[in-house]
Amino acid sequence: MEPRQESVTPAKQHQKPRPAVRSAFKSPFADDRQKDGRRDVSDANREQIERQIHQLKETENSLSNQIQSLKEQGYCEQELQTHITKLHQYNELKDIGQMLIGAIAVKSGVTTKQIYEKFGLEFED
Repeated sequence: MEPRQESVTPAKQHQKPRPAVRSAFKSPFADDRQKDGRRDVSDANREQIERQIHQLKETENSLSNQIQSLKEQGYCEQELQTHITKLHQYNELKDIGQMLIGAIAVKSGVTTKQIYEKFGLEFED
């Protein structure tokens, strides 16, 4: 028996041969790159990037000035970090308390607002 030949359709004649699966990756952006590996950037894009860089530098300067001002007023970064940590702990405990109040309300068959009132808590706390 003769080996079967694959039929060649007109569509297959115009297809480019596909690279083997194990071939190296070819970036679709490779043609946009200069010899040194950087992308070619249009003048409009370059201006937009330069404006963004300028704005970021202004923001950095403003924040640096604010930090310096706070330090001059006696604030300490470590002290602020301690306050932030304590606020996180407080919020976690408050969340746990609200879950417990919700569980008590479900178990009692009443609303959370009624449980707040029963324990003398303000609902907006």
